[in-house]
Amino acid sequence: MPLVLFFIFFITLFFIAQSLSKNLFLLFYLFSRSRETSIEILTWAFLPGTIIHELSHLFLAELLRVKTGSLTFKPEIRENGEVRAGGLKIAKTDPLRHFLIGLAPTLTGLSLIFALAHFYLFSRFKIFFDLTTPQLGLLFLACYFVFQLSNTMFSSKKDLETALFPLLIVSLLVTAFYFSGLKVTLSPGLTKNISQGLINIDLSLGMTILIDLLFLGGIKLLLALKKPRIS
Repeated sequence: MPLVLFFIFFITLFFIAQSLSKNLFLLFYLFSRSRETSIEILTWAFLPGTIIHELSHLFLAELLRVKTGSLTFKPEIRENGEVRAGGLKIAKTDPLRHFLIGLAPTLTGLSLIFALAHFYLFSRFKIFFDLTTPQLGLLFLACYFVFQLSNTMFSSKKDLETALFPLLIVSLLVTAFYFSGLKVTLSPGLTKNISQGLINIDLSLGMTILIDLLFLGGIKLLLALKKPRIS
């Protein structure tokens, strides 16, 4: 059950992130009346998350001994209209390492969200009404950081363009183990720890969904207030 919830929450976050980007773009467009300007503001708005995203690619590429080229965090609108928030050039490598490098931002994002929620946010929300003004400021910053991570941690299509090969290999191995009759039995203690770990991750993702929905609600409210004033 915790594993099923993880995938449900993860997919939910993905769609919320898509909705947040679209609504933020609309909000910026209502003020700027320019598509290019709105896209540029949007990419700059997510710059902290973009930096973490690209550095995740870089660090894992270096760890896996894959050569890297230029690294940029500057937003770029290409001639075909495609928006590139940042980028890292990596040398050609085998599909497995390419897939792992592409997946790095998602793994980093999930890890940081879990750490923030588990070690900071949970305890602060329990005593929310007793927090001082500086503590409330730090709480807001932590929520904003979670917002940044959850909206920039998803890997792009290009990042995962070699995903089919590793997933196929894993599927074949699982199938081979299943039909060979081999069984992997985990100790009750380890099973309990894994289950509890997944529950903690699910709670972190649930809190992240709540934070993102609050941001989305605020953006939609601003849109509702602004639209009637536009002739």
